[in-house]
Amino acid sequence: MARYKRFTFLCDPDERRILAALAKRLERSQSDSVRWLIRNAAAELQPAGSCVVCGMPAGDRGACPEHLQMLERIELEAERKNAQEGSHARQA
Repeated sequence: MARYKRFTFLCDPDERRILAALAKRLERSQSDSVRWLIRNAAAELQPAGSCVVCGMPAGDRGACPEHLQMLERIELEAERKNAQEGSHARQA
């Protein structure tokens, strides 16, 4: 899924180090790691069986049918991006 809107935030040096360490542990970019945190935090805050995006009843995948495809596209795009970054790193 193409992303066209930028969201920035201020953080202190400790928070930046934590984010960098998390990204390294997840083997993802820092942006992907923030998206991962947001999705997981939303899932924790939703009542069991609710969509993490809208709160409507959801199946065992954590999202209603409308938002499930969106979340799957986000995950596929992140996987493709990481695969491309990995192939670039191997070529270097």
